[in-house]
Amino acid sequence: MSQEIGNVLKDMIKEKNMTVFSLAKEVDVDRSTFQHFLSGKRKLNLEDLRKIMIALNLSKDKKKQLYTLYENEYDDREVLKNYNVHK
Repeated sequence: MSQEIGNVLKDMIKEKNMTVFSLAKEVDVDRSTFQHFLSGKRKLNLEDLRKIMIALNLSKDKKKQLYTLYENEYDDREVLKNYNVHK
């Protein structure tokens, strides 16, 4: 995950008055792993991104923003690989 996606997600988490810990728990991701997603140290797969968007109850526009950032971060093969694995 890029730092840009992580920053956008951090803002969205704040807007929803959630903590990183509570969101990580809700999407069933270890807190340290989730922190690595947000810092850009670890790639986020598409399925986890979907779980995060659901947990945050995001609007269509916010979801579209995150999908666009995700697609820009990973090449088409990576997006397709994630899509096929989690389909």
